[in-house]
Amino acid sequence: MTAIDNATPPRARTCARPQVLTAAALALILALTGCGGSAKPAKQKAGGTGASSAIAGSTAAASPTTAAAGTGSQPSTTDGGGFCSLVTADEAHAIVGIELTPGRSRTGPGPAGLAGSCLYKAAKPDPKAPTVVQVIVLGTKIPRSVYESELKHDPQGGPTTAVPGLGEDAFSIPGIVTVFDHGLVLTLEIVKGGRPGDTAAVVALVRTALSRAGALG
Repeated sequence: MTAIDNATPPRARTCARPQVLTAAALALILALTGCGGSAKPAKQKAGGTGASSAIAGSTAAASPTTAAAGTGSQPSTTDGGGFCSLVTADEAHAIVGIELTPGRSRTGPGPAGLAGSCLYKAAKPDPKAPTVVQVIVLGTKIPRSVYESELKHDPQGGPTTAVPGLGEDAFSIPGIVTVFDHGLVLTLEIVKGGRPGDTAAVVALVRTALSRAGALG
């Protein structure tokens, strides 16, 4: 990984649909922290990797709602509030510049601590060129070793770029920034018109979201 200040421009990546890191990453955490048995993710392969192949394949299979249900806890799904306090509707609108739907917040406790997400989508969606702002908390009690070994990579197998000065550790791939800070793993994904959001803008918004994360409880 290279420092973001010295990074070469990322390769162009057009998003046919949001990459949505919630699904497999959260399922992976559940497995590694004792809720999913001894399941071990497959090795990374180009174009689709272990945990990340499921990320690309199914956003519903292991969303925070499903994951929480697996623990016996009752998740909640609401419009606004909750995890949408991390990135507000005004902030989401400002970064993509188009009208968005109200944020959809999904919350559920689990073995890795509180997990959930907030999703804003284009009010007038274009399936071929989606616009999405999504903040995801994969957990608040995730061991650094799990973050390092299972989450700190690009689901598509490409290079990652270190983001110095953000949390205890952070990295970016085009349109997505993930930060680890004292057990909290937070990811922000921005897709505008099917293309990754500007990394500097994503980093700035992640910094804001991280400053608010302590209020989640």
